[in-house]
Amino acid sequence: MVPHSYGPVGSSRFAGERSKGLTLLEVLAVLAILAVLLALAVLNGRGALTGQQDRAAVRSIQQSIWQGASAASARGRNTELVLSGRQVIVREVGSGRLVRTEELPAGVTTNLPHLIFAPPGKISADSFALVEDGITVNTSAGTTLLKVSIIGEVIAEGE
Repeated sequence: MVPHSYGPVGSSRFAGERSKGLTLLEVLAVLAILAVLLALAVLNGRGALTGQQDRAAVRSIQQSIWQGASAASARGRNTELVLSGRQVIVREVGSGRLVRTEELPAGVTTNLPHLIFAPPGKISADSFALVEDGITVNTSAGTTLLKVSIIGEVIAEGE
């Protein structure tokens, strides 16, 4: 005959035998560890996403300037680049036909002036005088200076 043990509640019926499964305390400990790991992942993910948006904003301005010069060259018409609120707009002068439009993320500021591109794809002399010292783009990661050439090539410094 097997001896029975009638010890405290939750104790094993047989000496040396442990019940299968987790105790409430073990489950709570695992949930607390998972909550901490999830919080760390969210904080790191948010920072990475902001950094990507900042870099995308700088690239978007670079590409918009290049596209303005390219459109003037390809279409044989004056093209303009305008910053309207958070929108960077490239369009044909006169017809207003949109070539490109991009929205800058919140928190990104720039001194991007109104630029005019003339065939064969050069920035007009008046517009070039406005960007001769560069264009600044301020993001949460810092300030990037965009150096612009007369033909719309843009080099980012300080990224």
